Amino acid sequence: MKILFITSYLPGRGLHGGSSRIFEIIRYLKEKGHHISLISFYHKEKGQDPEKKIKKYVDSLRIINKTPMLGKPYKEVLELIKRSSERENFDLVQFEYIHTGDYANAISPKIPRILTEHELHFYALKKRVSMEKSISGKMINFAKFLLVRKRELNVMKKMDKIICVNEMDAKELRNYIDPEKIEVIPHGVDVDFFAPIPHIKVEKNSIGFFGYYKHYPNVDAVIFFAKEILPLIRKEVPDVKFYIIGRNPPPEVKKLERIKGIVVTGYVQDLRPYIQKCEVIISPIRLGMGMRVKIMEAMSMGKPIVATDLSCEGFDVIDGRHVLIANEPHIFAECVLYLLENQAESQKIGENARALIVEKYNYRKIGEMIENLYHQVVEEKNID
Repeated sequence: MKILFITSYLPGRGLHGGSSRIFEIIRYLKEKGHHISLISFYHKEKGQDPEKKIKKYVDSLRIINKTPMLGKPYKEVLELIKRSSERENFDLVQFEYIHTGDYANAISPKIPRILTEHELHFYALKKRVSMEKSISGKMINFAKFLLVRKRELNVMKKMDKIICVNEMDAKELRNYIDPEKIEVIPHGVDVDFFAPIPHIKVEKNSIGFFGYYKHYPNVDAVIFFAKEILPLIRKEVPDVKFYIIGRNPPPEVKKLERIKGIVVTGYVQDLRPYIQKCEVIISPIRLGMGMRVKIMEAMSMGKPIVATDLSCEGFDVIDGRHVLIANEPHIFAECVLYLLENQAESQKIGENARALIVEKYNYRKIGEMIENLYHQVVEEKNID
């Protein structure tokens, strides 16, 4: 099968959860003998060369040095996609992230079009309205919700299938889109790549969070933890250290280094050694939707995790068995302290977490689901 991927971000491990998902799916499809072309939006940053990793898994690669804007497609990109589609005669086009769906008009309606909705933005805005305390804040976010909902639904109506990464997003979307068009295919992990690294020593009393900080929910999470939860932990463990790991930390995150025991690493080429050395991984996410790939990668490495309910949306974790779930600052702090102070229980939770990922969220299984969907959609299109 000849497949064109159009992505908002360059696929690759260690960039953020969505790009990791796309990378693993492309890798799986290539290994299965499919021919993959990739057109990706991407801003290259100094000292980074992530396109090097994806090149070996695609037959052609075109990078667009622009940021995609929902509702505002670039004319030159539309023309590029149209020319590529006419020249290559693709069997299917896979759009990754809602912003790329604006380019569906460049594809012949005879070619199946599938969109992966990594995060249902209008649903996230809808929930944010209820969190706002001020009337003006509620009004602003409600206006944004209406605008984004209109734009997202306009894009989705052009698709043959829409993939949601969790049932919560899919349930909301079924209120607006034909349920037959919606599929739920969760994120997954390369369990061989994200595996425990026994030779790396765990640093005593170390806590880690890793993510992509152009995604605001991650910024909110680390600030919330640093200011409202970490002080409660430090009362009991004065030498606790908190590592904030990942690309593009904004000034408000960098400022957190002024607090004793906080380290902001910025971009690291390989996340795994940092994950391995942290005694506990945290995910105090309060905003956004979608499914948290990073927490799954840490689980795959056998790390004990404390997370909010929202962090665990979309996959089958059991509180106390695979992770510890807490939403209030004092309870979150107590859970972290429990794991720091009880190594045997901490190890057991980490082992259970890895077993769950291996059993249900191995990317081989996710890849099979995607591949089966592609064959189904192409067959249905041919019948039409």
